Amino acid sequence: IKESFERLERAKRRNELAADSAGIGIWEWNLKTNQVIWDEWMFRLYDLKSNGNEQMLDTWKQRVYFADRDRLFVDLEHLSRSDSHYETEFRIVVDDQIHWIKINATVLFDKNYEAQRLIGTNRDISLEKEAQEALINQQEVLERTVKERTLELEIAKDKAEAANNEKSRFLSNMSHELRTPMHAISSFTHLALKRDQDSKTQRYLENVNVSAKRLTELLNGLLDLAKLEAGKMDLNYSENDINLVFKEHVESLR
Repeated sequence: IKESFERLERAKRRNELAADSAGIGIWEWNLKTNQVIWDEWMFRLYDLKSNGNEQMLDTWKQRVYFADRDRLFVDLEHLSRSDSHYETEFRIVVDDQIHWIKINATVLFDKNYEAQRLIGTNRDISLEKEAQEALINQQEVLERTVKERTLELEIAKDKAEAANNEKSRFLSNMSHELRTPMHAISSFTHLALKRDQDSKTQRYLENVNVSAKRLTELLNGLLDLAKLEAGKMDLNYSENDINLVFKEHVESLR
């Protein structure tokens, strides 16, 4: 018996050391006498002095934040009529400051399966709540920033598309406007080349004709670019004489 008692004492001491290291308060509620017993850490958590555990139930209720009080003690009383484990979080008021407490509780029955006692633990989780709240706030800020950046990108995209469409319209209109006088230059140059001219004038007219063709091709290229950006471009493949292209280019530079 003595050896068994010593083992129980050692186990009890180990549990007390573990609870003390973790800052966990242990309490017991006798459902028959309504007496509540706290260990030293419970008094520390609630910033109270040990008073022989007299009227601790009323003192406990007074420390619990008013908005959580009814829920907590109604749940604990309901636990006494069940065989389940109870776990929740609630707030207490210490020196006009709100602290978050996590409670774990279970019910003990006698041999007739009548609820005798509730036993449980309290642990201050205020720092965890602050970290959780900070994380939530940071996440909200991040989500808000992402939404703002997304909106800015959408606005910039719409502006860029509008500017690109305006550029395409400008290129198309400009190409159409310039092609008419270029056709006139090409036509009159072609007619002039049919007349008898001295060699120097003939060469000038040929250069003008080549340059007019090149400018017409450039205007056609701008028009094709506008069509390409508008998604209306049809590609036509044809053979070209590279020697002729270089010859015309050289002649245009003389």
